[in-house]
Amino acid sequence: FERPDFPLKFSGASPLAGAVPYAQCYGGHQFGTWAGQLGDGRAITLGEIRNSKLERWELQLKGAGKTPYSRFADGLAVLRSSILVCRVSQSFLRFGSFQIHASRGGEDLGIVRSLADYAIRHHFPHIENMSKSESLSFSTGDNDQSVVDLTSNKYAAWTVEIAERTASLVARWQGVGFTHGVLNTDNMSILGLTIDYGPFGFLDAFDPSYTPNVTDLPGRRYCFANQPDIGLWNIAQFASTLMTANLISDQEANYAMERYGTKFMDDYQAILSQKLGLQKYNKQLVNKLLSNLAVDKVDYTNFFRALSNIKADPSIPGDELLVPLKAVLLDIGKERKEAWTSWVQSYIQ
Repeated sequence: FERPDFPLKFSGASPLAGAVPYAQCYGGHQFGTWAGQLGDGRAITLGEIRNSKLERWELQLKGAGKTPYSRFADGLAVLRSSILVCRVSQSFLRFGSFQIHASRGGEDLGIVRSLADYAIRHHFPHIENMSKSESLSFSTGDNDQSVVDLTSNKYAAWTVEIAERTASLVARWQGVGFTHGVLNTDNMSILGLTIDYGPFGFLDAFDPSYTPNVTDLPGRRYCFANQPDIGLWNIAQFASTLMTANLISDQEANYAMERYGTKFMDDYQAILSQKLGLQKYNKQLVNKLLSNLAVDKVDYTNFFRALSNIKADPSIPGDELLVPLKAVLLDIGKERKEAWTSWVQSYIQ
């Protein structure tokens, strides 16, 4: 930040050596419906650089002026929200970057393959270097006892990893009460990163149907509780894209979706167990807790903070069990106090 050329490089005033700035074209499913060609009307990638750790980073200006995808606007950002934003990520490639070319068919199918090769080479090198001796064969559980061998098709191994990364990402969102707000396929990173979130929000009062996006209010497609299923739906669209380009088979696509479900549950259960301080996941205890949180609209983050004050001591008198939770269990009547006391007793056990 102290280098004199920093503001010049990060504002686009002084081009990066060897870089060719571009605006990215992509498509996507928006609120479950195919929207065709999109592309960020305000985003210009300055280029990609490798830092001293040899990590690849993409520098992208948001609001720098007109692009081919500005849709009759000037591509600028208003002063009240930003002056000039340079956002940085290892990549801004998203599911929609592949979808647009698959949807066009013909010669564009070759672009899907080229883009996949690029992504694997630069962001998933371990898949590029995967040895045939690494046995990555899995039974799909079908009646015909079919086997998916990920070592024989790098695109299948890649799809499975994207599915698992996405599942881990959504599990972490659910763990901290983060609601993305606009989980269209053009907002889903192939690296399992949180990009293009907005209008996002964190849960205050626990409400599974919470959505921070007013456009989403009628159907609440992207509400907090729906995020895991939407992640899977988006993976299905991405896998379908790669099938269209003949990169993966129907069976390999199904296996990727199966891995999404398994990975999500594994990570989500581990995160909740950690938040509760449990050695292993207790489904009944967790389900009852989430139900109680929803009924009383308890602050999601502050509840877990307060919970850390509860001692695992079965000898605590019943009328004192809720004292550590007093700050988060506000205005609850006798019946609800009994429900919470019962839960805390189970938790202490």
